[in-house]
Amino acid sequence: VQGEYVDFDSVSQALFGYRITNSDRWHQLWSLFASCGRFAFNKRGPEFDTYAEFIKGLFISTDLPHNVISCDKAIRTYLGTTTEYLFDDLHMFQRFQQAYLIPGGIHY
Repeated sequence: VQGEYVDFDSVSQALFGYRITNSDRWHQLWSLFASCGRFAFNKRGPEFDTYAEFIKGLFISTDLPHNVISCDKAIRTYLGTTTEYLFDDLHMFQRFQQAYLIPGGIHY
């Protein structure tokens, strides 16, 4: 939440015994992550909600959940390297969507 990338697969494996493979599992872990974020940064709740809705929309728009999970990981990794953008700066994520979710994208 503050300049650090959180590996959802490692956290999920440790807490629940499984990796993130679909929207339900992603949302379960995101809810936990967002709750921690709200506790530490109580004014960032709407930001986390906006990002959750954004990712939910990506899951709905494709039949490739692993690509959405990879896109999310890339976005969170990027956000962990900068203090310039937040989870609700959705316009900054277009390049990740193109790379992971558009046929012909570099990571599609």
